Amino acid sequence: MKALGYASYEIHSDDDGATWSQPRNLNLSHPLAKSRLSVGNGNHGIQLGEWGPSVPAPAAGPGPRDGRLVIQGGWMAEPDWVRSGENMRGCFIVSDDHGETWRIAGTYVPTEQDLRDHAGVAPGGMQVEYTLVELADRSIYANTRSARDAAGGPPGEHPWRTVLWSRDGGETMEGWRYAEGQVTGIHGGLTRHDASTLLMSFSTKPRRREMSVVMSTDDGTTWPVSKVIHEGPASYSDLAVTKEKTIVLIYEGGQKTWNEYIAVARFNRSWVVQ
Repeated sequence: MKALGYASYEIHSDDDGATWSQPRNLNLSHPLAKSRLSVGNGNHGIQLGEWGPSVPAPAAGPGPRDGRLVIQGGWMAEPDWVRSGENMRGCFIVSDDHGETWRIAGTYVPTEQDLRDHAGVAPGGMQVEYTLVELADRSIYANTRSARDAAGGPPGEHPWRTVLWSRDGGETMEGWRYAEGQVTGIHGGLTRHDASTLLMSFSTKPRRREMSVVMSTDDGTTWPVSKVIHEGPASYSDLAVTKEKTIVLIYEGGQKTWNEYIAVARFNRSWVVQ
């Protein structure tokens, strides 16, 4: 593999963040990766089956590989950084031993129809920048940036975000489609608020403007509720929900450009839907 300065490291804290361990190289590998194999770009991962006392476990019962840690990753199918949108391969990186070891798991395998319909696009429409959540049926839902420019960019890039699923705990990816109406070109945040509500954050206007939180009550099938958090320039974001059900959004923002500062917003579900 050609070295491009990329490697993936893990650090951990055993005292609620007061001190941290030394970085440890995860030594990720994939037989088809030609360069740039790494974990995803900054958003939180998930633990399968971790619903917690405030979110009742779904009626579907235990899911495949409950307890598994799943994080975002990606690699390049070519040795040089050329036409990254076509050569990028999004993948799940998983651990079944509480983070001691990690491996590359699911990568989207295109069908012949995919190759005909989406020539020049990465399989699954993916970039390395995506976010994920476990659904009520125990599948994994991934929502990903699928182009490098929010307004459409060079020929061959698509204006919408991409969604796909895993039904086997991250071992495979399937069923990708474009989420029309969800502006791409930006790294979004995604989390579960309660047993019936998902929340997602991203800039809803082209050219990285209007940071918003959108809501789904049907496990990501539709997102009818949208609340603007910041009307100006805004870029990458992530979401979390506290034990008290407060929603916490962290995002890049500014008045003239989208990376003037890092902002944190706190609000509740009632404020989003009002």
